[in-house]
Amino acid sequence: MNDNEANLNNDPAGARAIRFAVAKRLALLAGAIVVACLLAEVLLRVFVEQETKRLAVYDVELGWRGRPNGTGIYV
Repeated sequence: MNDNEANLNNDPAGARAIRFAVAKRLALLAGAIVVACLLAEVLLRVFVEQETKRLAVYDVELGWRGRPNGTGIYV
């Protein structure tokens, strides 16, 4: 048995509790960041008009403007 294994076996419960608390806080922080990103994505999709809808305009003379592989020009 080396020193590291001996230290793990003799580790007081308080040190394990502290490590668990730190890991728990990091997991909660990571989860909060993921939830915040998902919420921001949903809010942006609901309240911000998409670029393709703004640029896609049909003109009788120019055709579809702002569509990929469409005819016409960007104005």
